[in-house]
Amino acid sequence: MAVVLGFDGGGTHSEVILLSGEGRILGHGTGGTAHEWYGQGHLVEGSVRDALATALPADAPRPGLAVLTGPSGGRASEILQEAIGPSTLLRASEAECFLASSLRTTGMVVLAGTGSFVYGRARDGRWMSAGGAGPVIGDHGSGFDLGLRAIRAACLAAQLRSYRGPLTDAVLEAFECEQRWDLVTLYHTTPPSRLQIAALAPIVTRHAEQGDPVALQILDEAAHELSALAAGVLEELGIYREETVILAGGAAEATAYQEALRRHLAPLFAGPVDICRPKYRPVVGAAFVGLKYLGVEWSEELIGTLDSDLAAWGLAGAAKE
Repeated sequence: MAVVLGFDGGGTHSEVILLSGEGRILGHGTGGTAHEWYGQGHLVEGSVRDALATALPADAPRPGLAVLTGPSGGRASEILQEAIGPSTLLRASEAECFLASSLRTTGMVVLAGTGSFVYGRARDGRWMSAGGAGPVIGDHGSGFDLGLRAIRAACLAAQLRSYRGPLTDAVLEAFECEQRWDLVTLYHTTPPSRLQIAALAPIVTRHAEQGDPVALQILDEAAHELSALAAGVLEELGIYREETVILAGGAAEATAYQEALRRHLAPLFAGPVDICRPKYRPVVGAAFVGLKYLGVEWSEELIGTLDSDLAAWGLAGAAKE
């Protein structure tokens, strides 16, 4: 029996799944960040071991293959290799796993999580990726970008009436600041981490869905920037007639942000385009990549069994826990 271990080592959360070639879930676990940058390196080992503890207990069948995806660094790979022994460990791109988690091998992935990127794969195998450079120099339209824009708006709100409202009040409250200068001082003396800034993204999307004009403007501007990367990828590959765009990542879960992204992405294509969320969580996509590597097809029977098990395990849907 083919058994694969999928590992999604995200910037905020890690997730592991042990999946059989019949679509049975044999183990599952979660942990914290597996990203070694931004001062988080000391957290990686604990995150990975926490996730493996329940996903790969001592009595579980050993996987013949493990697939690692996400921005994880070398330490996560080392711990995974130690856990699976002599079995093969593969690295797969996040984009490849998001396509697999949508049961596709071609199309476009627009990721808006803690970070961001745009990826396209043509039917002839050509591919192109843009973005993914991290905060400050990258992360266009990401959760970090939304949070940083919200902080900027909160700083301007004390000076310009057009920025004042529930969102900018909520940003001050999130950092326990009473006024603009408190926030400015905090940012420059004890800068919030990338994760703390990205944690503002749900506050932005919630206020946008409540009609806050500043929040809606932030989503529109961020969607415009991320869509500009998508336009560049489309131009490079010439795949204006691809039928699918997958909106991946936690920030893209919010309805208001999905609407903004759809509004900017749809006109880039030559015809109708299906702009959708992934069918499965990215860790399932990693396992699917592993199954295909082992020669196991994503059959209707396998999908049916997996859907049943995901529901039983409380793991249905595209989001991480």
